[in-house]
Amino acid sequence: MAHFRGVVRGSRGEASRLGSRSLKTVAQAWGGEVQVTMWQETLGDTPGDYVHISVCANSATYGDNVAPERTLYYGPLSKLRMEGI
Repeated sequence: MAHFRGVVRGSRGEASRLGSRSLKTVAQAWGGEVQVTMWQETLGDTPGDYVHISVCANSATYGDNVAPERTLYYGPLSKLRMEGI
């Protein structure tokens, strides 16, 4: 059973994908891309949802000459929901 769901809307309508253990999404433009990865992890006895949000140059445009990604947030989803970026 899926734990994560990703949705994209564009000029050709909407599409969605499911992830049971993790989900990675990438939104690209000519000037760069934003990546969001979500996964479930158990620390101690407590399972939780975690997220990594990063921005970098567009790998499809620049190939091997991509600048390193810059992490905007890495940690528990619950903390991001409470505090924001």
